[in-house]
Amino acid sequence: MTILRIAALSAFATMLIPDAQAGACDYLVDGAKHLQGQAVVNGFNQLVSCDKELAKRHYSAFMKQATDMEVLVPLSHAAIDAEVWNPVWEMIGKISDYEMRDEVATSIGSLCAEDPKVVGFLKGGYFALRDIEFQQWDNALANCESDDFDAWLSESLTNPPKTSYDEKWATLGRASIARGGTGSLGDLATAAIAAGNNAGPFESALSLMEEAIAQDFGDPDPEDVKALNEAFLKVAAAVPPESARSIADRLLNGGDDAAAASLLPTIYSDRVQSGGKFLYGAVVVEDCPEKQEAYLHGSVITEDGSRYIVNSAIEGPMRSSFKSKLGKKCELTDPWPVSVTNEPLKKSSELDALLSKVTAEWEGKGYEVKSTVEKGLTL
Repeated sequence: MTILRIAALSAFATMLIPDAQAGACDYLVDGAKHLQGQAVVNGFNQLVSCDKELAKRHYSAFMKQATDMEVLVPLSHAAIDAEVWNPVWEMIGKISDYEMRDEVATSIGSLCAEDPKVVGFLKGGYFALRDIEFQQWDNALANCESDDFDAWLSESLTNPPKTSYDEKWATLGRASIARGGTGSLGDLATAAIAAGNNAGPFESALSLMEEAIAQDFGDPDPEDVKALNEAFLKVAAAVPPESARSIADRLLNGGDDAAAASLLPTIYSDRVQSGGKFLYGAVVVEDCPEKQEAYLHGSVITEDGSRYIVNSAIEGPMRSSFKSKLGKKCELTDPWPVSVTNEPLKKSSELDALLSKVTAEWEGKGYEVKSTVEKGLTL
């Protein structure tokens, strides 16, 4: 027999070995349906030792026999230790009982303290799984006690993806909250700053910061609210003005008007006047419906910067400060309508744009409109 023929036969025999080995291990797959209890785990371990690839393909056969947590968790752990990860990642979504699903995930997460491979399994899921698949492991993420996992979670959370929303990243945020409560505010604030400067999930980060202090029932603890607002202000100082505006809106919605107003110089740095004051344009309208006449009084309002929303403070003075031009010959609409600029003015002359806008609105209703610029008012 020639050397070439011997080499060819040897190569052919080598190619046949995996199939032969797989055939020799098939009985372990076939026998899975007869196993119960710890024998399920033992049978799977035997299959891994016999043919790991076959074990990957037929993990579900053993999972079907794991009818309770006392078997399913050790079976999953055995697969994780054998680095048979894909079928275990998929397994959690096949559990129809949501309560059992959460319990299984929690139990697997608790194994992190004793087994670094479980840590690697959960970290790997962040990169390998789709959004909903990864979210199903949230209880495991919340209960993985490991210094290595802590460091990875913090690093992953504080380096958010450059996209406006990412569900897997949000799952990490909720896991951080579940683990640390208000203690997660530091990482979330750092994440918000990174997201605000790099087109990342900024609004999602702010929402997670609010979730960090939320209670299952009732209002948040006042000290937690204080911590949240301080974290918000820290973020606002380090992000672009438009992002700071979003934080001011959240502070206002949370009832802290003073904190929201403190961000005005950040949001409108080019509109701060001498002494930290701001200018607003306002127009009050005398409306005579029966004669279809309107008289507009425009005024520049100087505000001391203590109010994030100025409309309610401006309306009263605008209605009471100017003499009526139409009241002697007509019954006017009461109260007089008031319009205020949405943002502070850079300069007083910008009042003209508001007057033109309001004039056009009333002329569009068929009114004859006259207007005047009145003296400025100070709040």
